[in-house]
Amino acid sequence: MQKAKHKMEGNIYAVKKVRLHLSTDGKIDDQIKNHKTYREVLAQSKPSLELKANVRYYCSWFEGLSPEEHIEEMDLFNQY
Repeated sequence: MQKAKHKMEGNIYAVKKVRLHLSTDGKIDDQIKNHKTYREVLAQSKPSLELKANVRYYCSWFEGLSPEEHIEEMDLFNQY
């Protein structure tokens, strides 16, 4: 977990960064929709009672890997 400060609001948010490991076979959109992390995000985004033990969900987004992250990812892939 990381934290981030919203530049306009000034609020601090927890950010959970997760890498989706997808194969190069088939449609990427279908793989994303069937990925367990994506299903978790959908479940968290549904309106529900907020319990004291839960963290409130605000939003999610996809990002590509930076060149450094891509090299890191390839190094990990080549280890296995």
